[in-house]
Amino acid sequence: IWATGACGGVLTQHPGKIFNYDGPQRECVWTIKVKPGFHVILAIPPLHLTCGKEYVELLDGPPESETIGKICGGINLLFRSSSNTVTLKYLTTRDHRASPFSIYYYADPEGPLPFPYFERQARIAKESNRP
Repeated sequence: IWATGACGGVLTQHPGKIFNYDGPQRECVWTIKVKPGFHVILAIPPLHLTCGKEYVELLDGPPESETIGKICGGINLLFRSSSNTVTLKYLTTRDHRASPFSIYYYADPEGPLPFPYFERQARIAKESNRP
């Protein structure tokens, strides 16, 4: 698994892992791009971020795409992008030290969802766990 703790960037190697950045920047943006004809699958273990001070935002596509949800804690989440690109943003307040987190990603061929779990989890991410 390819891994990065850098604050943002365009990630094309997969499978991969993004883990918390603990530096001076307060906003990190990672754009994950896989080959055309594939989707990005995100596996997000329960986050234990300090709600109100930090969160991870999930966007289905490039950075200017619609937000799927903002997550600071809670459930295991599996998400399948609608295209070959997904963006994750980590934001924290100036006075807060980053909490540890890990997010895993890999490429999945286009086609029907293997089971409805992905759709349900995407809906949960959008409706809950907003800081």
